[in-house]
Amino acid sequence: MLLSALGFASIGTACQGVETEASESYQFHSTKPSNQYVRMAIPSNTFSIDSNEVKEITEVSAQPVEKPTETPREEPPAAEPVDHVEDEVETVIIGDYTYHKILDERFKSHITIAEKHGAHLYGIPESDGFMIYHESEGILLSTSTGAAMADVEHAEVLIDYFSTEDWTEYTGIVEGIKHVLETGEEVSVDLGDYVGYFISLDNGRIVVFW
Repeated sequence: MLLSALGFASIGTACQGVETEASESYQFHSTKPSNQYVRMAIPSNTFSIDSNEVKEITEVSAQPVEKPTETPREEPPAAEPVDHVEDEVETVIIGDYTYHKILDERFKSHITIAEKHGAHLYGIPESDGFMIYHESEGILLSTSTGAAMADVEHAEVLIDYFSTEDWTEYTGIVEGIKHVLETGEEVSVDLGDYVGYFISLDNGRIVVFW
């Protein structure tokens, strides 16, 4: 995944005074925390829900199942299929945004991480804003365009997220997260070819930009 010129420029602005250099391996360049204010971008068009299709499924599932060898009138109401459809479109409202529970196999690795921590994956339709949400503990991880964050107490979820094969290009990113957690220092790494990342602490949360 290539870091856009604009996104990388914004990271550079946030890290004034932090030296970076490209190398085939990687090198941490740390400074004291800057207490910068982090804003999550709400991007577009990678996760979508067809509301018409959901409505159609609901209408079909709500009908009694008729079997050729049995009298239809003796069948009880098909309540279970209706409940199943409701589960598939479960939503959570956070501020001004409504997140929908995701079961799509395209997000299997993210769903697996959520399940590992007893949570579920949710997304904002028509965007690439996602979160891993636990019913009692709340948001364990939030991700959006070029950014991911988690409370320090849920840092293991963030580490699991960046430990998948999707992030092999970002050499040392997991080690960078651990370094920030242990020292409180910011980490900035430039891997060249517009690939890099910046990690810092912000008001009890650990934030990763790439």
